[in-house]
Amino acid sequence: MKKGFLLLILGITTFVACRKGSLPEENYFGSVAVSQVGTTDAVDLDVYFDGKKLGKILADGSLAGFMLKAGAAGKLAIYRAGSDTLVADTTVKIPQNEAISVKVISSLALGANGFINGGEVGADSVKVQLINSLNTTIYPYPNGVDVCVYTYVSNKLADSIMTIKNVMPGKLDPRVITLRHVDSLGKGIFYVAKLKDPATGQFIRQAASNVVMFSFLNTSAGYNGHLNLIQYYDNGGDATTNKILVKVTTLLQ
Repeated sequence: MKKGFLLLILGITTFVACRKGSLPEENYFGSVAVSQVGTTDAVDLDVYFDGKKLGKILADGSLAGFMLKAGAAGKLAIYRAGSDTLVADTTVKIPQNEAISVKVISSLALGANGFINGGEVGADSVKVQLINSLNTTIYPYPNGVDVCVYTYVSNKLADSIMTIKNVMPGKLDPRVITLRHVDSLGKGIFYVAKLKDPATGQFIRQAASNVVMFSFLNTSAGYNGHLNLIQYYDNGGDATTNKILVKVTTLLQ
């Protein structure tokens, strides 16, 4: 009897000790929340994790959430629905009792596919992501271009603000740039840019005009408080008529 009683006590002690400890990570869950920018040409998107389809996010920009085991690591991939056209992918590890939130854009009209990384934008700031849509025949830079940003005051270059290196062709660059909305006098700022060949360090001249500078962003136009996509492209044609143009799309997230 004493031996049996002792075994019973040991069994209870072991059970209580297990309950006091934390559960293994695989017994917990986390989630992935995915949404997209509701552009005029948005389509439904398929969401995959580690090669397994989780479900779909709708073109209207509504949020979709997917529960997964905590600690699971793999590739989160988003495709245009019913196709093998990749919009964006990244490697993630599912957190315990928390959610990973991502937002993507897939717009053929804008030439933009990828993650949108703006987050909160203050009223005194302008955030931008770049899209390099230059014709790669006239502007053959497979390693991308460096985008050098300056302020433009009284019809001349003023301050060098930043250089965004190796912005690849045909893609939405994942980096987010934050610019001031107004200067010290409270006036809007006119930004211009030059493109540089990262291989040679030489500025890239526009085919027709032979100039290196083009308009980048005029903050007095009301882009503050938002994430803006700046797409630089060209008007096509041959070297005698080709010039670099800029389109700004404000995302009202």
